[in-house]
Amino acid sequence: MSKFHRIFILMLLVIVTACGGNAGTQPEGAAADGAATASSSPAAAVDTNSAGDKRIVSLSILHTSNLLALGIQPYGAVTQAGKDFLPHAAPLLEGTVNLGNSQEPNLEAIVDAAPDLIIGQDELLKGNRAELEKIAPVYSLPAFGEMTWREQLLELGKETGREQEAHQFMTDYDEKLAKVKANVKQAIGEDTVLVIRVMAKEIRLYGLDRSYGSLLYEDLGLNPVAGLEKFPEGPQAISREVLPEYDADRILLEVAKADEAQALYAELQNSAIWNNMKAVKNGHIYMIEQQPWLDYSALGMLKSLELADSLLTSKE
Repeated sequence: MSKFHRIFILMLLVIVTACGGNAGTQPEGAAADGAATASSSPAAAVDTNSAGDKRIVSLSILHTSNLLALGIQPYGAVTQAGKDFLPHAAPLLEGTVNLGNSQEPNLEAIVDAAPDLIIGQDELLKGNRAELEKIAPVYSLPAFGEMTWREQLLELGKETGREQEAHQFMTDYDEKLAKVKANVKQAIGEDTVLVIRVMAKEIRLYGLDRSYGSLLYEDLGLNPVAGLEKFPEGPQAISREVLPEYDADRILLEVAKADEAQALYAELQNSAIWNNMKAVKNGHIYMIEQQPWLDYSALGMLKSLELADSLLTSKE
């Protein structure tokens, strides 16, 4: 794309933005409004013979991972807060252009990328779609609460001409899942499981829904500790005094990197409440990182499955 064309498109974007006002966006992972169907701009008649000939940019962290699962490396992709790519995806994104914060992507960088197709999430494109359609055809999918990772992968595969790869990924995942499920069952039996995250100012428990719940309790068939079935969607903040009510046999524990979170965990470790929990007394605490567990995508689920296998079947 010539410098003149880039400047012309940027001028159009400024005009559209000024006329359209400031539209709010929701965080990635928030529930999407509307029906659970993919949407594409009128011009998005994508050649589905091969994605290899198309320059694709991803404005969704989630769908960047799904594209990688299909064997497609996007030319450009957004990140969380405009920082690094997810650690489990980064090795597959060498050379991919960082397009900035997923909440406010860098429009000039998108123009410079000269994409043939822009892929995003419905809730992240609100307010920006008309601007983006000045650059390239836009194809978007709902995120959390509307479609499973399998449904998302299959729809994305259809749009990019990688439907066969989508089916193959799911077949390979299911084969690996069967093996891991048997390994974990043999290692921990009917033990109950809980996921805890210690943050700067609170302790969070994760329930039965997406990410952790989808893998641990649905796919692997592990037993959640009693009480999680009452949780609404999303993690729930609790006080440390309530922890004994969720006395699981095994705990997956993430402690945020912030100094305040580390201090809170140190306090917790010195408390009788924590040390009287079964998982602590029996040495069944498994330290984890936030990713890939919270990446509810095909790639994120696969990497989480592999981690669950290594964690829960390790010799203690």
